[in-house]
Formats: sequence, structure tokens, C-alpha cells
Amino acid sequence: MALPGSGLGPVFAFDWRPETTRYNYLLAVVQLGKFVVASGGVDDAEDPAAVSRADVDSFQAWMIETRSASTALDKHKCLQQFFQWMAEDEQAVECSPGQRR
Repeated sequence: MALPGSGLGPVFAFDWRPETTRYNYLLAVVQLGKFVVASGGVDDAEDPAAVSRADVDSFQAWMIETRSASTALDKHKCLQQFFQWMAEDEQAVECSPGQRR
């Protein structure tokens, strides 16, 4: 997952969304990226295509264990939007890691 300052921030701006929504989307992406790197899922969290469904599922389980269910649900929704944007608008990933194939 790309971190702010890596070039993703300005691209993933969702200019039509409120600033707080954009912040929450980026925060979820950064948190997922840090989690994946810390858990050994990938060495470099700059490539969203390297994130697997297992990575996202593990992140969600960790969010439920360490945060409230509401916060975990918010992160889930933010990540859904991020990966949908990556797949449909940017065509940077084939599909969202959480999407059934």
C-alpha cells in the first residue's frame, strides 16, 4: 500500500468526497500497508496488487481484536472503495482482494 508522500495521495484524492472521507480512506490504506509489512505478507507495501485476500482478512481480524467493531467496519468499507477505485478507475489491480472470483 502506498504511503502518503509516495504519489498515491494526490491521485487517490476522490476530489468529490469530503476531506474527512478522503483522510479515512487513506488512513485505512496506510494501516493495511503497515500491517501487511509488519506481518511479513510482503516486503514492500507500495504495490496494492501484491496484497492478497488473506492479507485483508488478517487485517480485518486484527482490527476487530484491537479496535471496536464499528472501526473495523469503517476500515473494511474504506478498503473496499480503495480497491474498487484501483481496479476500475486506475486498472492497477485485476480485482479487489476481497472480491469473490
